[in-house]
Amino acid sequence: MHSWLMFVLDSCRADTLWSAIRGREIGMPPSWLHRGADETRDVIDAREWSERHSAATWTGPAHYHLLSGLPPMDVSSRGLDTPGSYRRALLDHVRWLGLPPEHADTFVPELWLPSWLARAGYCTMASVSLPVLGRRTRIATGWHHYAMAEGHDNVDEHVREIESIRARPLFAMINIGETHYPYTHKGAHPAHVLGLPVPAEDDPADDPILHGLNGVAKRLSQGVGERLPLEFMDPERMRRYHFRQKLAARVVLDRIEAVVRSFPPGTRVTITADHGEAFGEGGWWGHGPVAHPVVHAVPYIDGVVR
Repeated sequence: MHSWLMFVLDSCRADTLWSAIRGREIGMPPSWLHRGADETRDVIDAREWSERHSAATWTGPAHYHLLSGLPPMDVSSRGLDTPGSYRRALLDHVRWLGLPPEHADTFVPELWLPSWLARAGYCTMASVSLPVLGRRTRIATGWHHYAMAEGHDNVDEHVREIESIRARPLFAMINIGETHYPYTHKGAHPAHVLGLPVPAEDDPADDPILHGLNGVAKRLSQGVGERLPLEFMDPERMRRYHFRQKLAARVVLDRIEAVVRSFPPGTRVTITADHGEAFGEGGWWGHGPVAHPVVHAVPYIDGVVR
């Protein structure tokens, strides 16, 4: 059976990851992941490379969908194909991972990837960035190892967690926070991390603190969670934030390269996002209660180590 590394870049919309991989805006594409003429040099033999539709617009339910064995939705075809879509997704796991054929019918009653793969003999681990996926949430059930990073934007912690587990085959789900607001790495602007000039007037230290569900729930009596003024969403700020997210995605790709290369050929590697992010489209910014298609548009790369 083959190990499976699932990297979930939080809030990373599809065009962000494509830009980070092409490197045109950044000026230096990653050395291990390409698209087009350079694909033969990839560490990953990508069987799918597409934009898909997230099942949810915020972290918790989107991860629940992924860990229920269902990838982001392929909405390229019309008509009712719900049973067929579910069947293809689950049988893909059996084929790609080399699971015993009889294991396909044991996904019930949990309908939960960590439990299902553990019964097949996998070591299962998750390492997460966002508090809404913390150790006491429902997402944290059924794993052999479940780690919460000290900071929300430290992919290096997740890499160390994977490297610390020697058991094979391994199923690892990594929720990566660099691509979540404020789009930083260990608090630093990703341009600085990449050795590039930090764009003028784009200092993360000047960004407001915005709380998600976890942060708001902890501070309900303090009035946290008030709406930002519309003037905050000026087009130039939104452009800077989107570019910063692209740089953050590039930092992530650089950091996960070594751990992907450390796994043997045949290891399944999935790079995707839980949901996207609006940067001013339709008057929206962010995700969650945001009704815009860009918040559902996520990248989906699925392949195996060469």
